[in-house]
Amino acid sequence: MSDIQSQDIITLAKQMQAAIARNDEKALKQIINAYGTMYRRLQDKIDVLTLQIAKMDVPTKVAVKKLESYKTLINSINQELINFQGYAKTVMQQAASDAVKMGIANAKILTYAGNPAVIAGWNTLNPAAIETLFGFFSDGSALMKRLETLAPSNAQNVANTILDNIALGKNPKTIAGLIRGSLGGGLTDALRMTRTVQLYSYREANRASYIANSDVVQGWYWMSALDSNSCMACIAMHGTFHKLDETLNDHHNGMCTMIPAVIGAGNPLGTTGEKWFKSLPEDQQRTYMGKGKFEAWKEGKFEFGDLVSTHKDDVYGEMRGETPLKELIKNG
Repeated sequence: MSDIQSQDIITLAKQMQAAIARNDEKALKQIINAYGTMYRRLQDKIDVLTLQIAKMDVPTKVAVKKLESYKTLINSINQELINFQGYAKTVMQQAASDAVKMGIANAKILTYAGNPAVIAGWNTLNPAAIETLFGFFSDGSALMKRLETLAPSNAQNVANTILDNIALGKNPKTIAGLIRGSLGGGLTDALRMTRTVQLYSYREANRASYIANSDVVQGWYWMSALDSNSCMACIAMHGTFHKLDETLNDHHNGMCTMIPAVIGAGNPLGTTGEKWFKSLPEDQQRTYMGKGKFEAWKEGKFEFGDLVSTHKDDVYGEMRGETPLKELIKNG
């Protein structure tokens, strides 16, 4: 494979990442707008509660829990979030469906860029079959169970926020602001779920296409953006080879992608994340890694590959993430 072909693959992969990011942005805007509308519907109930708290001589947790305005607010938050869950599912499902289609198409394009001669007998998968195989949105799936916890858990968080801060003697205006902050947790959860299921669907559609064409593709290479948004785990994984039965098990919100390992061709990435990182000036290395980790690494307290750790997720299985400093030092 020529350097030009290699560069073309990398350029194409980055363009595809940008396209996925645009699709992601569209879905996230829908989620944000819906959540904002929901909050505005709750605003008057928040105002009524904080006004009643302001009129109390000495607000207590027991007294506030007895207020009808408190009960109304918590019940309304729970119901609004239940409704929001249904909307979020629709947005997530469409985003994931779009990502599957993109993943199938892009797998062929990337393989073709690596070796145009191998595409004649390419097996193109049915997107609907891939979506069914994933089963993310089927009743009782792990993802749907996680989504269904959004309403009760966040409604309870708001209730705890109100009562805990009453006990701390916070004033009603402060409590109103804390309610807004607590409600934001539900939005954060929804955004993370939407982005992650979309990215996972895209990558697994890539991989399913490579598996269906294993006479051409023998595996894949992990590609990180290698930029300021890249965590050290993703940098450490960059350029590593993986067999077709391995998933690109990035962390939540992870934007890494896979490059097909075409039979008879080399690694188009040309280097590993470790080699790339070691080529940077020390001030940049310190910025990427953080002062504590950088100093521990320079002192030989851990190996570069130790920056990658795994954990089990009930939706996606094993996922990778950056190892905390205390774990690196303990293991070292």
